[in-house]
Amino acid sequence: MAFTEITLTRDYRLAQAATEITGLKVRLTPSAAMTNTGDTVLPIAVEATVGADGELPIAVAANTDPDTTPADTSYTVREYVPGTGYSRTYSVVVPHDAASATADLATLEAAGA
Repeated sequence: MAFTEITLTRDYRLAQAATEITGLKVRLTPSAAMTNTGDTVLPIAVEATVGADGELPIAVAANTDPDTTPADTSYTVREYVPGTGYSRTYSVVVPHDAASATADLATLEAAGA
């Protein structure tokens, strides 16, 4: 079995509910190289910019596939807005068995807390 690709989503908003976030970037970095059936995911960051609608879609390799080694990897997530000083970091595990091959970062963040 090869890596399962999971699309991560999240809906970002400011405190003023109707105000959309602009310029927010989300960077995910695997905690270690992961191998599965001869394929390797390197611990190099992938990054996406949140759309004008506040939505984030980014696809990454799940790190819980039964054949993935090492078995205890995670992704470090860094959310930041360049030039503002805003930045926060947390870790998530991306499940291979997520419904419809999508997972919400807010749910994954809460599960890791």
